[in-house]
Amino acid sequence: MLKSFATRLEEAVTARDSAVCVGLDPRKEALPQDVLPTGVSVNSLSSAEVARAFRRFGDAVMDALGDVAAAIKPQVAFYEVCHSDGLAAYIDGCREARRRNIPVIADIKRGDIGTTAAAYAEAWLAPVNGAPPVADAVTVNPYMGRDTLDPFLKVGIPHGGGIFVLVKTSNPSSRDYQDRMVDGHPLYEHVAQDIGALVPGTGYGPVGAVVGATHRSELERLRTLLTRSWMLVPGYGAQGGTAADCALAMDSRGLGAIVNASRSLTFPWGADKRAPDNWKTLIREAGIAMRDELRRARDARIRG
Repeated sequence: MLKSFATRLEEAVTARDSAVCVGLDPRKEALPQDVLPTGVSVNSLSSAEVARAFRRFGDAVMDALGDVAAAIKPQVAFYEVCHSDGLAAYIDGCREARRRNIPVIADIKRGDIGTTAAAYAEAWLAPVNGAPPVADAVTVNPYMGRDTLDPFLKVGIPHGGGIFVLVKTSNPSSRDYQDRMVDGHPLYEHVAQDIGALVPGTGYGPVGAVVGATHRSELERLRTLLTRSWMLVPGYGAQGGTAADCALAMDSRGLGAIVNASRSLTFPWGADKRAPDNWKTLIREAGIAMRDELRRARDARIRG
């Protein structure tokens, strides 16, 4: 029997005893020399060569953090810089992560309606030409309404897929629209209530929520509203969110949330600096440190 996305994610979190979600946002100028063609300057590389370097870098990150990562979240925009070569590298990297039994959240932030949304869903959450789906779940923007979400569920659920809906994002200007008061409640609460009703029943379902660690009180409030939604929590580390903040997204068992970090995990030496020779070790050390910090915050929350 095909397991649901929520079940597979819970199994990954439990097996690794980790809430770490590795955000993979490769930047050409920050790539370690090891993943580049020998003796070639990064600025002289073709799009195809950069895309291949992105793949090698992604594999190295998975080598370093495969036993630490509860999920991996590659951001498609960084690959799209390389156009068709980049998109091919992105898809290959997603499939490699799934082969390693690391749940993949394709950070694509799609938000369209009708047949367009259905086509996006088919592209990312359905088998293609006999190959398994590219991703276990995708990020979705709900701004255009329910019919931006339904096609993803219709296509994704039969294949064990899920979605993470943008609810309260970590960027400072999220307040411009998400905090607007509507009928006495901020708009993000209306979105949360609507997605919470999409899949009735008990236990975690395939509709998750993106809620930033940079909004502590909102995060705590949304945990009470979204009792069936896994939360994807960005904003840890470089954006200022702490492990204690992130733990507010967890339930009484210490489950229900995965915490994303990108720059602080994949470029712990600084994305604007040349990678040192021990870059793989630094990535692993950063991942273990994040995992352990989140464990301590989780345990403190469970103890109350």
